[in-house]
Amino acid sequence: MPSTATFTWEVKSRSASCGDIGDVSTITEVRHIRRNDGAAIDPFLDPYVMENEGAIQRRGDDAYAPLTAGITWQQYARYRGYRIESLPGTAGALMTHTWDTYYVMVIRPGPTAYFHLPANIEEQSATRSTKVYRTGWTTNPPSSADATTADIAGTAVQTNGDGMAWPVNQTRIRLRFMQDAMAKSMVSQLSTLVNYNNTTNNATFLNCPAYTLICEGVSGNWVKNEFYEISFDFLYDEWYHHEQVPALSADGRPRRGATGDLFRIDWKRLPRTATDFNNIYGGDANLKAIVEAGYEP
Repeated sequence: MPSTATFTWEVKSRSASCGDIGDVSTITEVRHIRRNDGAAIDPFLDPYVMENEGAIQRRGDDAYAPLTAGITWQQYARYRGYRIESLPGTAGALMTHTWDTYYVMVIRPGPTAYFHLPANIEEQSATRSTKVYRTGWTTNPPSSADATTADIAGTAVQTNGDGMAWPVNQTRIRLRFMQDAMAKSMVSQLSTLVNYNNTTNNATFLNCPAYTLICEGVSGNWVKNEFYEISFDFLYDEWYHHEQVPALSADGRPRRGATGDLFRIDWKRLPRTATDFNNIYGGDANLKAIVEAGYEP
């Protein structure tokens, strides 16, 4: 039986509870532990001695000791704590120890096993109202350019050249990743990921064409123990975030032609830094597949 200078113990039972994606998977081990000097176990003070001598792990310590490697989710479980029940006299105590983790093992045909943390996507349709001055335009909103270089043509929506409200389809997308702070510091990760804020995509991402997405924000929130959730908020716009903008005269009012119609209409949007949002996956093809499939692919 394993022992230290003060304690000797034996394992009475082991159990494992494997959860699905997003659930905590748990290992439980029950041990009978005694003091080597024959004294009764003090359930309040003795655990500190046990920890100092290595009879029990410290909370947050590495993987479950008997399974430190191999194709098992248990290798990622960390020690969370104990429940101690002292027995009469010198019979020692029963200690129930717990390890858990959010890591999930996925086996693809082959079989090829890999481990991942929860990741998911949420979408909500929306519309924005923008003023249009022309319908039936011959120049569509450009993708990569922030403004057109010539009049978009089309038919004035009103004879005096004024515009009218027009609905444009949008979609709000939230991407959530759980991260392990023991694998990489959260400060390091967030200081890099916040650089995506207020940028646009220069490549297809989540099936959205280039320049249709804006990253509206990045946040990191504590979940439990060493696990944090990083969220990205994106806004898709079917007009590539453009609006119809009339050319202005020197006095700041819309410039008009001889008949009173607006002289020129352009597609315009705010300029933003363009970047490849696929780099958010960090080159992890499995993570990309899980996010885009919505579950295990």
